[in-house]
Amino acid sequence: MPLILLTNMVQKDPSVIIKPIAQLLGYVMNFFFNIASSFSPASSLGISIILLTILTRFLILPLGLKSQKSMMKMAVLAPEMEKIKKKYEDKKDSENVQKMNQEVQTLYAKNGVNPLGGCLPLLIQFPVFIALSYIMQQSFLFITKLGEIYTELANFLLTIPSRWDYLVPIALEHLPKKVTLDLSNIDDLRKVINKFSPDDWTLFMSQIPAEYHAGLQRILLEKQGMEFFGGINLVANADFTFPSIIIPILSVVFSFLSAFFMYRQSLKNPMASSNPQMKTQQQMMLVLMPVMTGVMSFQFTAGVGLYWAVSSIFGLGQQLIFNRMSNKMLNEPPKLTLVKGK
Repeated sequence: MPLILLTNMVQKDPSVIIKPIAQLLGYVMNFFFNIASSFSPASSLGISIILLTILTRFLILPLGLKSQKSMMKMAVLAPEMEKIKKKYEDKKDSENVQKMNQEVQTLYAKNGVNPLGGCLPLLIQFPVFIALSYIMQQSFLFITKLGEIYTELANFLLTIPSRWDYLVPIALEHLPKKVTLDLSNIDDLRKVINKFSPDDWTLFMSQIPAEYHAGLQRILLEKQGMEFFGGINLVANADFTFPSIIIPILSVVFSFLSAFFMYRQSLKNPMASSNPQMKTQQQMMLVLMPVMTGVMSFQFTAGVGLYWAVSSIFGLGQQLIFNRMSNKMLNEPPKLTLVKGK
């Protein structure tokens, strides 16, 4: 039964923006994977994700530093902002609203402030996050050694008699849409077995002749050793079972701590704490960031969750360093350039 109708388990091609990012990340991950596996094949995928996360965070660190300085300048400029607002508080017509906005923009521009600067690090990480999700759904296409394992596994399956009687029912459990795949073709077969869980393999092994158990078990153990990290299957979605739940928990906890220290730092600044808009924004971040992180951790593979967890840990350390810089800026506020006529 070489040709069968199966649901499309292949991840759709990413957009023109995400695809080159995915290809670049794939090269980087393959490089890190080869380094990690040269020491020990076990947990190579997890280690390569951690190294990729650290590299990404270091690359955007200058942008984060610039954003933090911009946010602190906004806090220092808060009294001037209030003066501008007070000047136009009784002038609500469109012409005066436009003048007020122009004065605010001029004040920001002369002092090198970007109101959206604090969002830039997150905006840059988002395409990386999506590209990594694409990679993790079919990592064997991007990581050479994993691809070799999948090819070896597919070739071994083709040697098992009556294999279609066992493979097809299991595969159909994963497939919502129909597409014709040739299971005698190695590439198509690799796409199918990429979606098999450990329980699927246990069921499959219980049905095939006993003389094939040892050979299949050896390949699966090698595959699992590379794809698992701390007992967590990185190519499957995180769930509420242990130890898979650890990754979402770490993501939420460290995301909350990072937002908490950012909020606590803002309270030390009397100018920022007296700014209702900024205070409300910090309070929202304190709640929204951990919630968003937790939800996303369950929507993507555990490998993507690991990236987010490590990124959150890195972000917490970065925030603590920024807090020290902010304290120094509060003690020695920069000289302001005011709008003419103030």
